[in-house]
Amino acid sequence: MRACLIAHRFYDTNSHMMMFANALARRGDEVDVISLGHKRQPKPELVDGVKVYGIQDRSLYEGSPATYLLSNMAFLLHAAVIVARNHLKKRYQVIHVVSPPEFLVFVATLPKLLGAAVILDLRDLVPELYAGKFRASGDSLILKFLTLGEKLSAAFADHVIVANPVWYERIVKRSAPPRKCSMIWYFQIPRYSILARSRERTVSL
Repeated sequence: MRACLIAHRFYDTNSHMMMFANALARRGDEVDVISLGHKRQPKPELVDGVKVYGIQDRSLYEGSPATYLLSNMAFLLHAAVIVARNHLKKRYQVIHVVSPPEFLVFVATLPKLLGAAVILDLRDLVPELYAGKFRASGDSLILKFLTLGEKLSAAFADHVIVANPVWYERIVKRSAPPRKCSMIWYFQIPRYSILARSRERTVSL
């Protein structure tokens, strides 16, 4: 299987992403990861059999809604170009998109049109995340807009994974039917052990 994991996060410090990608790579699947990267990572790297594209650092300050949106949109546009280019070459079968933000799932538009399955993995819920980060009230226009974005993203995806029972109940009430959703617990492996193993087998491509 050829799979692509996309997340606006740093791959080398996120055990959830690494466990998913490594599990696929260990069984012989071809796995690409498109993630945030460090300035010292100018080219894709092969980490434990996973090809990692670190396409954007996180030096942009995200203390306001405008800069937070700008950072996410820049990542989305860059990731969309890489996903489309790679898909035309190798035809991904599965695109797994990790939120936040949910609208990152639309990076997979071309692969979905050409037959790839799209999974939306809700690690955080953007309306709740935004409300907590910027102290927005529940009836604010921006929260209504973000909830609409969540519904559209869930509708676009072929399947939705939710991180815990509380969020699962919220998602099936407001954004996606139960038949389209799964609640999956992830048991975190100590980060230092993952990084130690990965850095021993990292090469530049």
